[in-house]
Amino acid sequence: MPEIGVKVEELAQIIGVLTGLGFIAPEIGPESTIATGLCILLTCAIITRVLAAQRNRRSLPWFAAGLFTGFIGVTLLLLLDRDQA
Repeated sequence: MPEIGVKVEELAQIIGVLTGLGFIAPEIGPESTIATGLCILLTCAIITRVLAAQRNRRSLPWFAAGLFTGFIGVTLLLLLDRDQA
């Protein structure tokens, strides 16, 4: 059975890549990476939900997209045409 420390390290790496923290601040510990990364992902989710509502799109799926993909979801929503369904 893998140790809990190994799973925390793996989670920190995944969140670090999704949020960009792994690239800009690789020296911070896994606990800080996870906490800060989750805050960044939640912020991205809120931003995508607000932008989706302003662009007459369903906001809940976009909230989920922002939460699980971070800046990718925000960027995709910004790149899509406002009139597209």
